[in-house]
Order: sequence, then structure tokens, then C-alpha cells
Amino acid sequence: MWMDDLGQTQQSPEPIRMCAWTRRRQPKSRLLRMVLDPEGRPQVDLSGKAPGRGLHVSPDREVILQALTAKGLRRLFKGWSGPEPEAQLFLESVATRLEARMLDHLGLARRAGKLVIGLEEVSAALGRSASSVVVLSRDASERTARQVRKAAGTVPVLRFGSSESFGARLGRGPTAVLGVLPSVFAERLSNDGERHQRLTNEGAREA
Repeated sequence: MWMDDLGQTQQSPEPIRMCAWTRRRQPKSRLLRMVLDPEGRPQVDLSGKAPGRGLHVSPDREVILQALTAKGLRRLFKGWSGPEPEAQLFLESVATRLEARMLDHLGLARRAGKLVIGLEEVSAALGRSASSVVVLSRDASERTARQVRKAAGTVPVLRFGSSESFGARLGRGPTAVLGVLPSVFAERLSNDGERHQRLTNEGAREA
């Protein structure tokens, strides 16, 4: 059980963890795991498999900025005395790694037959059965963006990357619009997209 942003109690099929900073309980996939490397520097463990004692924190930008101060790190990691990180570079690094994971999810979805490519194909897929996630590149035209939002309806739209990066990851030319059909890849993409948006305040997720 956990409390959402509207104060409503929710159930989740996945493990629940407590944010070490806010003390709010959330599904593990909505949080970031933080560990200290051998030199005492904080690192975000996106794989969840890094050795050492880790803790979970909310990916909200302001939470991370407060947690990365010397005072914040001493609060999170008792006895911490390592070098204080440069917060902006830290945030940029994590955001870049999240985007790389999101591109990986797209590649895996294609291999599993769960990816549709192009505005017409995505719109048709949404008409047959609502796609779990629609992806729109940052450099898509405003006209394309309007068409995507109209076709998506209430389906989440993630906006990140570029048409060149999508095309390169999929082994084709520039591609601005993608859809991931209901699958574990859609869930992972949605989770990482939400964490990316909260970390950057960039608005990667659109209604």
C-alpha cells in the first residue's frame, strides 16, 4: 500500500520502498536507488544491483538537489565524509542514463514485436487497442505533435530523444513517432519516463 500525489491509498503488485528523504512510501520503480562508491561518492544505481548499502530517494529534482548537499548526504548516509558532488552535473548524468535506458526499451520492444513505428501505424494501433505508451521525439514538428496528442487521447505520451537517435537505435532513418504496445517494455519505458520527467522538470510525459 502507498499514498499517491492526491493522497489516495493505492495498491501495487511490486515492492514498496520508503524515500529516505521524504519518508513517503512508493513503488520501487518510482524511486531512485542511491549508493556510495568506494571513494564515498554518491551514485544512482539504475540497475538496482550495485553492491553496498543502498537507499531509495524520490526522483523529484528538488529532493535530489537537497540530498546532494553535504548536510543532506550526512543525513542519508550516517558518517558520510566523501567529496560533495556537483549537483547539476550529477542530475545531467542521471538524466542521460535514463534516456539511454528508454532507448534500450524501444529496441527490446521492437525485437519482441511490441513496437509500432510512424504516425499512421501508431494511430491505427491505438484504434485497435490502446497502446500503453506513445513516444514522440523532441524535434517532431508541432503539427505532428498535435496529431499524436489527438490520436493518443488518454494514453501517456513520452517526449524525449530525437528522430535521429530513434532511427539509429532502430536501424532505420529518422523516426519521430513510436508506440509501444502493452508489455513489460511499455511498463519499464513508462516508469523511466516518469522518473526522467520528475528529475528534469522537462515535461517528458504529456497527457
